[in-house]
Amino acid sequence: MSGRLEFQLRNTVEDVSVSLPLLRRFAAESGLAGRQEYVLILSYEELATNIVKYGFDDAAIHRIRVLLENHSRDVSLTLMDDGHEFDPCSAPAPEFSPNPAERMPGGVGLHLVKRMARSLHYSRKNGWNVVQVLI
Repeated sequence: MSGRLEFQLRNTVEDVSVSLPLLRRFAAESGLAGRQEYVLILSYEELATNIVKYGFDDAAIHRIRVLLENHSRDVSLTLMDDGHEFDPCSAPAPEFSPNPAERMPGGVGLHLVKRMARSLHYSRKNGWNVVQVLI
């Protein structure tokens, strides 16, 4: 499994959870360091969950394509979906208030992905969102 892994999941939180062992196995077989594995799992969970929660207006089943590639120095995670156009690179950083009651929910996970990944790239191709994270 090392080198490349490609799979699809349905736009359900359950499918995101069920697919996590695939990523962990890929990380182990690729010999990823602890931090790389952590960022890979964080990025996958955050981006895939956001697609499931906010990407579609209908109740239909949509497929989310996932591609993992182990390069000599890094790993890339690519997610592709046919949902609403959304560029995670342009999402604003969450506002952190010292008072927890004043904090707005959301945005923290995506902010962590942006900060911890080596790069985050977005494009829209033929009606598909394509998000690539370099770890």
